[in-house]
Amino acid sequence: MGRAVLCYLLGLCLAIVGAPAFAESQGEPVAVSGGDPGAIVQSEETQETEESNVEIEMEVIGTHEWPAKVDVVTSEQIEEMVNAPYISDVLQRLPGADTLTGCPAGAPLITIRGNSSEWTQLLLEGVPLNPIGRPYLLNFVPMAAIDTVRLLKGPTPPKYPGTTIAGLILLDMKTGDRHPGVDVSATVGDFGQRLLDVNVGGGSSEKNYFLSLTHSEMDGWLPHCDMDLNNAAAKVVLTPDDRSKLSLVGSYLFGEKFGPRPEGPNPADKWAAEWTDVSQPKGSITYERTLSDRSDLMVRVSPYWFSGTQQWNQWFTDHEEERFMLWDYDLLRTEFRHDLRPQPERVWSWGGSWQKDVYTFAGPMPMRFWGAVPDERWSEYAKRARSLFAQHSFPSGDHSTLTLGGRYDDEEPGEAIVSPFCSWHRKLDESRRLRLAFTRNRRFPKLMELYGQGMWVGNPALDPELGWTYQADMSWAPGSSTLEVSVFQSDLDNLIVADASNQFFNVGTAQVRGIELSWQDTWRVGSCHVNYTYLDSRDMVNDEPLVVAFRTVYPRHSAKAGVSLEDANGGKHSVEVLAYGPRRTDVDEPTFVGDPWNVTVPPRIPGFTCVNYKYTHAVNENTKLSLAVENIFNVEAQDLLFYPRPGRWVSGSLSWHF
Repeated sequence: MGRAVLCYLLGLCLAIVGAPAFAESQGEPVAVSGGDPGAIVQSEETQETEESNVEIEMEVIGTHEWPAKVDVVTSEQIEEMVNAPYISDVLQRLPGADTLTGCPAGAPLITIRGNSSEWTQLLLEGVPLNPIGRPYLLNFVPMAAIDTVRLLKGPTPPKYPGTTIAGLILLDMKTGDRHPGVDVSATVGDFGQRLLDVNVGGGSSEKNYFLSLTHSEMDGWLPHCDMDLNNAAAKVVLTPDDRSKLSLVGSYLFGEKFGPRPEGPNPADKWAAEWTDVSQPKGSITYERTLSDRSDLMVRVSPYWFSGTQQWNQWFTDHEEERFMLWDYDLLRTEFRHDLRPQPERVWSWGGSWQKDVYTFAGPMPMRFWGAVPDERWSEYAKRARSLFAQHSFPSGDHSTLTLGGRYDDEEPGEAIVSPFCSWHRKLDESRRLRLAFTRNRRFPKLMELYGQGMWVGNPALDPELGWTYQADMSWAPGSSTLEVSVFQSDLDNLIVADASNQFFNVGTAQVRGIELSWQDTWRVGSCHVNYTYLDSRDMVNDEPLVVAFRTVYPRHSAKAGVSLEDANGGKHSVEVLAYGPRRTDVDEPTFVGDPWNVTVPPRIPGFTCVNYKYTHAVNENTKLSLAVENIFNVEAQDLLFYPRPGRWVSGSLSWHF
């Protein structure tokens, strides 16, 4: 049935291409959700030139033009979400995306369309946030500093270096011209939640600054699950002259985070991970210059450091032992891009990148080595990556644009690969748009897979994971509402897995395909949004559903909805519903796993629905008070996924603007 539906919708999108164009474009951008921030914006971010009626689907300096479909969430929309203090909470509200919470130390595992969390790259103003693989510190990015979250789930434009096999998550920081003044917010809630945000911003579009200070504490909903973190983030924008722009971004995290303990299949109450002495400075310097009326240049340097101590209780055959490991990861990425417009309706773009990763660690070791680690316990590995890309956007008709491009990647150790890219966009009339795109996304092996770590045996001969990705998007925006349909398929190859001896090798192939539907509307007193995802992800080697994390498969059916309404007293009521269908595990019948786990893995995990509520009241022009209740009905949403999430969660916030 899934294949038939996929073919039908693809055929429907292709058939629409033959519809006559309605009228000449008037230079309007793609219609998006209206002014209320309660609805999630899904945008193609297109813009036309004044000299031509042809849309140029190419991101260039100073504009927001994309040759791909992008889901956009603004800071105003994030404020309306129920108890969403971290990036992982925001992503969970989007179609085709979800967050699982688990080891190590409660790291949020982001799954995009049923893919592994390691297949998605997260970038904060160009800085890679998860070079190790899993986004261990994703939860630690302060939401108070984020202006927009952009999610690319399908074919990724060739300008982006690094991992794109499942897509990209792009985080843009706030600027002082858009967020001036002083904002203070304090939140307290269940499980010992204590959040304090202080933001300061000011300046003009030519010269501005923004500073964000965040303190996060939590006692946790399980023993040994507390958190104490601090983060400082800043962005400064300067214009040395009327043709140049310099953006300086920096963020520094420090503190500690524990747990939680799993309920299985790891030994219950015997496997408790914690991060102590966490230190994560990161930043980027971006220089943009208009060389002429038809030429732009961008140069960016992005350094990243991460160090900390990981501790856990490890079970052995005859005893339990506390162990630790010291981490230090350094990364430097440089990028450049040159855009040329020989004619108003044509854009050429080319550029490249260079990156060096250095991973130093000691361990895992028994606690007797604490404070006196022998030299032979230390290991240091490095890899280098180089890339070039080029693409050309040009008209393919009165109301359509074609973008052709490709990129060349070369990693050491590793091999070189070439990734073609094609995107065709057509405006059917003033309210309907169609886009067809494909590319080959990729993920190069991380250093731990190449060289090993602890019990894992590395393999320097690993090939990059590759994925041919196809997508068709149709949008219809009559009036204030927007309806969007996306049909997608990814054929993945060279998947990296570990055998029974924990040796990494390339063997896997998989197929991910499905449909995403979304609808949103705004009214005078509120807004609403609804999205549905059908996902079929399969391990083609074993001809079974693709296991993502914690021995489970992403559900075939999921739906998310939200509504926001203002009352007569100036308050706002927001309700969210997150519904997930049942999901398979990696066993076909109940399977008991004996000592030390002593748990039974079920073949099927039932679906669940979470309902969240938030009320916001404006005390005066500069003061707001809000009360949020997450998981109102106390659904045990992930208890059977081995790493439980909290039940009902009540929190209150008070914010001031000066």
